[in-house]
Parts: sequence; C-alpha cells; structure tokens
Amino acid sequence: MKKSKTSVFGFLRFICLQIFLCLLIVSCGDKDDKGAGGATEETKGIAITDKEVAGVSQKGPFLTGSLVHLYELNGIDFIQTGKSFAGKTNSDKGDFSISKINLKSQYALLEAHGYYRNEVTGSKSVSQITLNAVTDLENRDRVNINLLTHLAYERIRELVQSDEDVSAAKEQSEKEVFSSFYITGDFAQFEDMDIFNGGEGDAALLAISVLMQGARSEAELSELLALYANDVAVDGTWDDEELKVDIADWAEAVCLKDRFAGIRKNVENWGFGRVPSFEKYAMRFWWYNYGLGLCELKRQGEIKKNQNTISKNADVSYICEGEFWHRLEDSSSSTVEESSSSQKDESSSSENTESSSSVLESSSSVVPSSSSKEDFSSSSEELSSSNDMSSSSENMSSSVEFSSSSVEASSSSDCYSGDISTWPTAEDGMVVVDCDAKLYVYDESDGWRSSTTEYDLELKMGCTVKRNFKHATVYDEVFARDEVLVCFDRKWSTAERWNWDLPKEAYFNENIDYGTMTDSRDGHVYRTTMIGGQVWMAENLNYYDVDAMPELDGLSWCYGMVGAHCDVTGRLYTWSAAIDSVRLFKEYGIQCGTDSPCVLKGVVEEPLQGVCPVGWHLPTKDEFIAMRNLTGSKNKKMKTVFGWGDEADDEFGISLMPAGMRNNEGYFLDVRNFAYFWTSTGKEGESRPRHCFLGHSANFTCVDNRPLYIGMSVRCVMD
Repeated sequence: MKKSKTSVFGFLRFICLQIFLCLLIVSCGDKDDKGAGGATEETKGIAITDKEVAGVSQKGPFLTGSLVHLYELNGIDFIQTGKSFAGKTNSDKGDFSISKINLKSQYALLEAHGYYRNEVTGSKSVSQITLNAVTDLENRDRVNINLLTHLAYERIRELVQSDEDVSAAKEQSEKEVFSSFYITGDFAQFEDMDIFNGGEGDAALLAISVLMQGARSEAELSELLALYANDVAVDGTWDDEELKVDIADWAEAVCLKDRFAGIRKNVENWGFGRVPSFEKYAMRFWWYNYGLGLCELKRQGEIKKNQNTISKNADVSYICEGEFWHRLEDSSSSTVEESSSSQKDESSSSENTESSSSVLESSSSVVPSSSSKEDFSSSSEELSSSNDMSSSSENMSSSVEFSSSSVEASSSSDCYSGDISTWPTAEDGMVVVDCDAKLYVYDESDGWRSSTTEYDLELKMGCTVKRNFKHATVYDEVFARDEVLVCFDRKWSTAERWNWDLPKEAYFNENIDYGTMTDSRDGHVYRTTMIGGQVWMAENLNYYDVDAMPELDGLSWCYGMVGAHCDVTGRLYTWSAAIDSVRLFKEYGIQCGTDSPCVLKGVVEEPLQGVCPVGWHLPTKDEFIAMRNLTGSKNKKMKTVFGWGDEADDEFGISLMPAGMRNNEGYFLDVRNFAYFWTSTGKEGESRPRHCFLGHSANFTCVDNRPLYIGMSVRCVMD
C-alpha cells in the first residue's frame, strides 16, 4: 500500500521538530549559566538526605524550649523554597538538634526564636528575639546560630544575588563584619563559633554580643541588629557613625569602671563552660573608634585626645599606661606633656595586633575638691550646694570626677589636710575630699575615716554604722538604669543581684513595719507580715534540732553545704522533713517519706504543723495562692527588694528570696533565680505533693512536678 505525499511530509516535519528541540536543549545546557550564586547546576541542587543538624543558639544562650527552624534555600538567589523543619532548644545552654532533614538544595537558613540570657545583666531576657544563620549542609552536620551569623546573613544574601559564589560570599561577609568592629585576623567560620569555647573567634563573638547588647532592651537590640544588617548588606561597610560612637561611649564607660569583670562573672555563673578573653576585643572597639589605637610598649605615657568629634567624650584626653588607655585625669601621671601629632598619628595607625585579655582596672585616684574648713560643720544637704565638689550634677556621675574649675580651686590653701583626728566633727555620713585627693567620711561612731567606695561620693552620703541596712539608689549610666545599693559594715554594696556576703537584714523592705515571732524551740526570732488577715513569716524557716526531730539529719541542708547560708536564706527541707513524717507516723500510723507519697487531706488534722513552730503551720496550696492573689499577682510585689536582679518592691513585706533548691542528685541549684516552697497539699493518686515557686520571668505558681527528695524552703503561717 502506498503512503500519501501528505503523510510523508507530516512525518518529516515531526522528525525535524524533534531534532530542533534536542539542539535547543543542548545549546542551552552548554551555556556557562552558573546562576546568581556562581554555582553550576550540579552544585545548586545537591540533595541532602536524612541528615541531622545540631548546634547551639546564642545571644547569650537561648533558653529551654526556644524554637529553631531550618528553611531550605534555593542555590540561585537564596530564596526559601517553602520546605522547612522544626526543633527546639533542649536546655538553657541553647543546644538543639533537628533530624530527618531531606532537601533538594544543600543551602539552608536556620532561625532561633526565644528568650535568652543577657550577658550584661546576667538575667534572662524579658522579651524574645530572633537570630539567623545561613549554611551549606553538604559537608556539615553542626551549625551554631549566634549574633555574628545573624549580622552576616543579609550581606551574604546580597552577594549571592549579585552572582558571587556562596562560599566566597560567606568568607567576604564575615571579614567585613569583623572589620566593622576593628577586628582582623584568621578565624573559624561564624557558624562554628561558641561563646563558651576558648578560641579567638569565640572571644570576638562574645565581645560583639556584649557591645551590641549594651544597656538595650530586647526591642532596642532587635532594632539595632536590623539597622546594622541592612547597612552592611549594601556595600559591606558600617556607615552609621552615630550608632558606632554610641556603642563606643558605652564600652568606654564599662571599661574604665571595671564593669567587664561583672559581665564576665555573669557568664561564668551560668556554669556552661569556659569564658574566653572577650574583654580585649570590646576595649579595642572604643580605642579604635576614638582614634587611639592600641596601647603598646612604645607608646607608654603618650597622651591623645579622643578624635571622634561626635562622641560624648570628644573633649577627653587619654594616656597610655601599661596595656590600657586611661582618662588623663584618672591617671597616676600628672606631668606628662602631650605627644606630638606625628607620633600620635603613627601610633594610632598601628596594625590591629593581639593585646592582653586582662580586664582594665578602674582607677582609684580621686581629683581634689575645694572643700573648705567651714564646710565641715555643714549638713550633708548644705555641702551638696555650697562647695565645688557638687557644683554640677555632671560632677556626681558614677565615676569620681570633678570639673576643671574645682580642680583648679583645690590648689589653694582652703582645702583640709593633716591629721584627721584633729578635724572638726560633722554630720553623720558627710563626705569630703582633702587636698591630697583622698575621700573621707564622717561616722558618728568613730569620727573621720577613709571612704570605702566611690558610692560615698556619688550619693553624697557615706555608709555609716548608724545607716546600716539603709537602701539607696544611683543611676548607672553604663546599664542605663537605677542601681540599688545597701549600706552594710561601713560600705555601700550593690545588692541587685544575690550576694551571700550580705546578711538577711539587708534584703528586707526598710519601709515595712514588720512584726516578729520567737520560735520557742530554739529562740530564733523571725520577722512576720500580715497579708489578708493571715500572719506569714517574712523569712524562710531555719530550724534544725536533730534531737527533737531526728529526720532533719540528712533531710535538710544549708545551700551549698555552707552553714552561714542558712543564716540568710533558711534551710532547704525534703517534703518528709517539712511535714514532720515521724510525728505523723506516731500519731496517725501513716507512712509519708521520700519513698512513700501520701495524701494528708482528710487523714490528719488540719492545719498541719509539720516542721513549723507551735501555733504555726505549713501552708496549703490554697493559702499560697490566696497570698499571691492578695498581692496583686505581680511578682515584684512578692520579691525581696534586692537579690533578684530585676524590678521588685516587696510591697507587702512577704520578702520571698531567690534561695534556690537542692535537687534529688544532691546538687544545689537556682540561687539568685528561683524561690521554691513546700505546701502540705497533695492529691489522691499522685506521687508528688504540691510545691510553689517564683522566678525571674516565671509567675508565682504551684505545681506537683518535683520528686519528694528535693530540698526546698519552708514558709510558715500562723494558725
């Protein structure tokens, strides 16, 4: 059978079309199309199969339960593909892991969102923040999310979208971020850094985390991070000079007031690992921002003025002593002439080499005032307005400084000197600076004496015997907040965070008219307070008589096994000791102990005395909740004024202390952070009794999720 001419031509057209399409595909495939990331088609789409990714999320460490997401990115412009995987942090160290990850592209964005530990304050954040990290998972199963990965992300994305190879984009952006903080050198990748490792990059990470945090709230920090990221993304440079100098001015104040030591202590107290030498990188930031450069051996004694004209310290001169820059007026050198411009310019351009990691020690020298003999008999208030020592509020900042006019006046013969035993009497607490730049306080108990702290001058009032346990507040410009002080043993001490060196009396609200009760068993006197018609102990029970209550031996402890701690926070009791299980067995025949949970309601006579004194009892859960509700359900109204590191006013005088606990493995935990209390309440069928707790960000609540062998505080209520 013959084929028609039409069918033959149709077949030929079909064949030609197929050949054309094949040639077109080959032609397109031969083009050097690497995509926006400079990657080949192969590297743009390397599949990731059944991978597990782990790491840590850190500003300071993100808290337990913070959300961690992994989002797939395409290899062309780093846009999310819509595929994601979720996880959470496993502990307060910020550690996380995400498993069973399957991706078409090896590029991913990791995002951490939650509360974190603030390095500057040592406390947990009030609000949540979000940090990002971008990674290539082809040969990696560990990725850390931190401040540096976040700062670099937008810049990496910009470079990739401009046809830069991904690995080259990451390397370039990381160098640019470090350069913006005056840091150069060879470091690990940002996603490998950890503030609890000992490397130089880890130290730089912690330094930048501290600098960016400053005295900022979480909202202010998030805004700063966004401003930085958007600025640097454009051309790799940080051009916002006002933001930079604001950070530099804060760092200068922290450095010269030796506050880096407190920040280091905060991080060490978390107990998560070694704290690297971050101080040198933080100090270097303000040194270079001010145009000072490094303080090296060849520059000893060199004086240089702050070159940053928009700094609030623009008129301040600094002198190189040892390895650090000091303010000239605080320096031990007073006769050094200012170095030549050529020497200063040469030194300030020195390469950014390694410097000591030790913390700058604040100067203890004091600039003299023009206090006259006549002023000594004045009241403290009169002194504040009559002499040059307090001629302006600026002169009474948190550092011991005076205006130039007062310095000049001190050279006259009107200031006081000589044997202090010959000085006239004055009002208790009066503060003066003599001709030799030494600070003195008048104490009615023993006359004139040397000052023990710069707070005497800042408050214009010395801590004296008469003022023991009095409270005071000063404005802390470093942390941009009020700092609470307490007078004890002739010294003003910071009491915002817990301090075992202070007696319990220092933590009570001095504006509350507390009652008292005496425990007839041992003569111990306790403060009391009235809340809603009930009389509560205003401090934790500290009863320990193993002859009268043998079960207290081995079932109650002082925090950390330090006897003096019981004098401050009372004892920590197991539930068995708190309810006096031995007496319950004798009187009711019921076994309640560390291995024998029991229900007391309806079985024993209420209220349950337990370990409390006669006429007092162990509170029920309902009594605790009623007390909480009567105080307005606000944590700050229940906390001691001092010790928690956050806002508290102890309005009703219940004075709950962050006394911590002893866990069932014998470790002492959570002092400074939590208060735990046993109740006499349990539910039938439950293996654990109720306890109540209060934390920094945890509202006062009562739960039943602790083993019986836990050591907790006891508060007693009058029957």
